[in-house]
Amino acid sequence: MKKVAFFCDLLKIPHVACLVDSPNNFVPLIRSPYTIITCVDRFACEFFREMQFDKVIFMPHAVEKNLICHEEKANYEVLMLASCIDYETIAEEWKKKYPQEIVKLLKEAAEKALEKEGVSYIQIFVELFNQYITEHPHENIEEYDYLDMLDEIEIYMRGVDRVKTIKLIHKSEVHVFGRDESEKGWQYYLKGNRNVIVHPSVPFEEALLLMQQSKIVLNSCPWIQDGGHERIFYGQACNALIATRKNPFLENYYTQGENILYIEDKTFDDQVFAFVKDDVLRKKVAAKGRSTAMQHHTWDKRAAHLLKELPAFIREIQETHETRGQDILP
Repeated sequence: MKKVAFFCDLLKIPHVACLVDSPNNFVPLIRSPYTIITCVDRFACEFFREMQFDKVIFMPHAVEKNLICHEEKANYEVLMLASCIDYETIAEEWKKKYPQEIVKLLKEAAEKALEKEGVSYIQIFVELFNQYITEHPHENIEEYDYLDMLDEIEIYMRGVDRVKTIKLIHKSEVHVFGRDESEKGWQYYLKGNRNVIVHPSVPFEEALLLMQQSKIVLNSCPWIQDGGHERIFYGQACNALIATRKNPFLENYYTQGENILYIEDKTFDDQVFAFVKDDVLRKKVAAKGRSTAMQHHTWDKRAAHLLKELPAFIREIQETHETRGQDILP
């Protein structure tokens, strides 16, 4: 791993790195003796702990407690805010980079992670790759960049899940706001889905207004298997009913049909249609969702949790430095 010197190490002042994305691209942080990491997914925390880095705090996304959202006319039945990721081209690029068996392994890891709730794609990839190593003892595996492979699996999963989630809905009108990241964009992946209307991407402030004007907001975030994404909490704060995959963290606060709509493939289309048509029921569930978000998932709550957890890590950093009796950096 390439050595990286961080500013906090030069100053010798502890720094909190609040990660809002997957951990794959942040591994160099574990080389920093003054860094404390927060992750939005418990599996991401375990990812760093497995690397013998224990200064990790679980801190999911959240929403501002003073966010004021007015009840707007519901112009959109279902809203999806997401860029289109061309997963087919990603899979084609794998064929150019890796042997056939590795390509098969990457696809299998992504597919299994999308099928299983509460299981990280990182965990599945490690299990499959360990099996591959056992079956190919003479292959030079050092040529593979595991972090790049994890990153590719995660991006592939994002693309597949976004398209799959939208295609589950047939009876209601779905409005997708997001850019195309390659030639194969939303129009390509959603061709034939006449209930889907594609719009250009919008800035965050406009996205909040769109949420306020939507009956149901879709959240697709398959890389988070035990945590929470901001689309859930911002959407709820904007009085929309949130539809998302369930995970252990969310189940601590949300119950199907009471304050959230969990995506269940076989019944999802009918459930969405029922909530779209029944304004009274939908507003009741959405109101409970907003209450839960503002009670448990504001940045003030996250900051309070952070302040509770930080002292122990700061003491650990100080004690380690004092024990060594010398500068941590050479």
